[in-house]
Amino acid sequence: MISPRALFGVAVRVLGIWFFTEAGYSAFWYVLRDRVAMGNSNIPNSGHLAFACYYVLVGVALILLADPITWAIYGEPLKTREALNVPLVDATQDEAKSPKE
Repeated sequence: MISPRALFGVAVRVLGIWFFTEAGYSAFWYVLRDRVAMGNSNIPNSGHLAFACYYVLVGVALILLADPITWAIYGEPLKTREALNVPLVDATQDEAKSPKE
């Protein structure tokens, strides 16, 4: 089962991908207005280009900074046994060390 912490990290990365999609949408309208002069005349062509650049930057930031964002929300991740270098105690090792009567 996936933990809420890991699920939040996935959600941040999915939002990053969503912003890449928005960047593609704005870039599409920029190229369309530049080549064919078709589109919404209320939005200047430089606006489409500015939004495309902005969305790319936000998308890259969300994907690259997903772990620090998750740490800011959930705190430091818990240390595992492997990270702490704590050996696992096996029942057979305990029996081998104790004297048999």
